[in-house]
Amino acid sequence: MRTIKILACILASGLLLSGCSQTYTLSEMSIVQGMGIDYENGNFEITLQVLDTVKEGSGVDALSGNITTTLSQSAQTISQAIAKCSEISAKKIFIGHNNIIVFGFDLINDDITKSLDYLIRSADSRPDVLVALSKTSAKDVMKSEEKGSLIPSEAIFDLLSSGEETGVSADVSVKDLISAQISDTSDIYLPVIIAEKDKPCRVEGIAIFSKSEFKAILNEDETLGFLFADNKVDRCTVTVEDSQLGKIGIEVSSSKTKTKVIPSADSLGVFSKVKIDAQIIDIEKNSNANLSEDKVKQIEKLLNEKIKMLCLNAFKTTVNQNQCDAFHIGKMLSKSSLKHYREFSKNWNHYLSGAQYSVEVKSSINKINDNSIRD
Repeated sequence: MRTIKILACILASGLLLSGCSQTYTLSEMSIVQGMGIDYENGNFEITLQVLDTVKEGSGVDALSGNITTTLSQSAQTISQAIAKCSEISAKKIFIGHNNIIVFGFDLINDDITKSLDYLIRSADSRPDVLVALSKTSAKDVMKSEEKGSLIPSEAIFDLLSSGEETGVSADVSVKDLISAQISDTSDIYLPVIIAEKDKPCRVEGIAIFSKSEFKAILNEDETLGFLFADNKVDRCTVTVEDSQLGKIGIEVSSSKTKTKVIPSADSLGVFSKVKIDAQIIDIEKNSNANLSEDKVKQIEKLLNEKIKMLCLNAFKTTVNQNQCDAFHIGKMLSKSSLKHYREFSKNWNHYLSGAQYSVEVKSSINKINDNSIRD
């Protein structure tokens, strides 16, 4: 049923976009679900994951198996490569239903902003499409079967969108990239996808850039700290260790981070306040004993310190060491002091490298069972 609804919506969109001069039936269009962009030997190689109407079938057959295929072509520009894909498929390429755009890792060795120009200028580009960086090639991701998913790119879309909520990845759209690209100070960042043969894709950290230059991939802890500092975490699991109880698993059910920038004569001060609601979900030792109010407060302090260190380390790696303004510090500075923004933006990387960051974390652990009782 879901597949039928999707195809019906796609067909309606196609008819609307075709105008009065010419209409296209579903079988006459290659409906793009995912786009991969690689760069090799001076050419862009485009891999399109498209719906295969021959595979769709009906009844039970329509609810199982991969109903997509891939088209790949190379050219000097992205638009030319897409046009060549249309030629070899003998169908009109319809990008209006695309879910994801994936950049191949080779793009970062050249200039990733070359690919952004197409996203900015093309009439087919949508601002809500999610974007990611492949640890290998974009083609590898587009060819991933995703455990026999009907539409693999949908599974990857879900992987990216849920990854930010749980603190393991980032949810970056075309709109986010364009906004950072046109800013004088803000920088882009991308979630990193790993595609392995016969395995579903997985996310591994966040790639950070200083303008067009690739800088680093944040590890698991840095990624979580990055997302907390940037007010992106919805829920996640954090482990702390107590001398009596051992390792304690804590589920963060909500978090809110507020950040402000206060400049001095020749430096930047960045201050964050993180507020967290959480529950204890696992205790290594004495898990059957009730927790006193004092013990819960001690655990809150452990959690506060853990989140604080995650944020500090993420800021140090991202901003101080790699001069990446993924946190939009410049944008916040322009609102608090336009005079300082105009002055500091002339030598922005210098001020980023010396920015002083402090963070205050306040957590509240709520009762969910006898092991975390609070009066």
